[in-house]
Amino acid sequence: MKWMFWRVAESYIMYEYEANLERVKTYNVCLYEAIMQRNPHNCSLAFCKPTSACIDEHNNISESFNNVIDPSRYLPMVEILEITRIRAMQRIELRKKKTKNSKGRFTKRAAKFIADEQEKLKFIKCVSRSSQGRCEVLDYGKSVSLNMRMQTYACRKWKMSGLPCRHALRVIATKKLNHDDNTSEWYSNAKQKHIYASSIELVNGMRFWKKSERCDQTTSCFG
Repeated sequence: MKWMFWRVAESYIMYEYEANLERVKTYNVCLYEAIMQRNPHNCSLAFCKPTSACIDEHNNISESFNNVIDPSRYLPMVEILEITRIRAMQRIELRKKKTKNSKGRFTKRAAKFIADEQEKLKFIKCVSRSSQGRCEVLDYGKSVSLNMRMQTYACRKWKMSGLPCRHALRVIATKKLNHDDNTSEWYSNAKQKHIYASSIELVNGMRFWKKSERCDQTTSCFG
């Protein structure tokens, strides 16, 4: 049942969204109504703009934050913020060490995504190419048009994720190009190292804080 919801969420175009939603409705009307109550417009890629270059559409960031503060949510606000800050710094440090050991131009996740898409190339055929970068491929006999220069096409998957999907990979392979040159740099290991190069600003313990003369709350003394 869970995979049916994710099919709806991971629909890149309206045709896929409506078809997957209809499968849910056929399988279980109650499940369909539950999805509609949550407004799938907010969780399906079919309604997202291709500006983030990310293959995720769920709220992992907010859920991760809630999971971190859950054990301490009943403590005073200052303690909650302090615990969250320390855990965030620890997570950044772990990520920093992980990026140092990364090999290759792009992350393992990006490489796996492209490898999975390449497995489907045997079902894709390039039928037309033009000098303006426009191409047409057949996916299981269905036509899909692409603009290689603009990285746009009917499928939307490449533009939405920043990673070339099977349609783009077929054209790239036909032209004997390197798919790495058509992958978003946000998936590069160099970019990951830059992101985790610095951590949160260091803060002294509460006993070093100065008391505010205007209210009973304390203010943090950085440095």
